[in-house]
Amino acid sequence: MKNCWPLLALLFCAGCNRNDVEIVIKIGSIVSERTNAVLEKTPRLNNPLQAKLSKKERVKIRLESEKALANCNFEVFETERGVRIKGEVPDEACKSTALDLSRGTVGVEEVEDELTVVSKSSDSK
Repeated sequence: MKNCWPLLALLFCAGCNRNDVEIVIKIGSIVSERTNAVLEKTPRLNNPLQAKLSKKERVKIRLESEKALANCNFEVFETERGVRIKGEVPDEACKSTALDLSRGTVGVEEVEDELTVVSKSSDSK
């Protein structure tokens, strides 16, 4: 209930009784706890609760979160100055997107490219 006195005064002025105020404060506490629990599990780079992610984890999250790369599988390895990305992509656009996302990740200074473009052959008989 710290820092809730201004809220209490406002609610009393609005015609709420003490019981109403206590219920509102309890609901606020529950919402706050649940929000924090969700944020702890949310893989977002701007989430201060997950600021201790490694470069490998940050890049992996960015690659997995990109809609254009949904059908690609990557292996990400951490190097001294950045990451090494290995895997197969269907075209140059996906490769470029993956490399750009990796280079734009906080803490990554270098990206070693081990991606292979594998075009699906239409010559199947």
